[in-house]
Amino acid sequence: TYSTYDPRLAMPSAAQRWSKFMKLAKPTSWGKSELNRISWIVSLAVLAKWTWDAEQENPKWFQEAPTLMGAPKARELGKEEMDQWNVAIAPKDQQLVWKPQSNEKDAWRGR
Repeated sequence: TYSTYDPRLAMPSAAQRWSKFMKLAKPTSWGKSELNRISWIVSLAVLAKWTWDAEQENPKWFQEAPTLMGAPKARELGKEEMDQWNVAIAPKDQQLVWKPQSNEKDAWRGR
């Protein structure tokens, strides 16, 4: 007869899980590979937090400030930032300025 019970596939009891957790939780039981993994995890976590905070203040890599939930927060450019952008493209005296004339304004509105 075939038995369907396999002790290797049985779920460990809470006491066995706690014992294994406590064994892993002792820093003295960690070897070089565990310490290496922990240092990589901590480094990546610090990098992610640092990047997240920097992007919240001033979006550089993303077009908008990232959020965990909901739509990203769009960053609104102020007049000073737009002026700096335009000056970087062309000097102020070479920039074109458009001002609507009174008849152009009426023609645009369909009057």
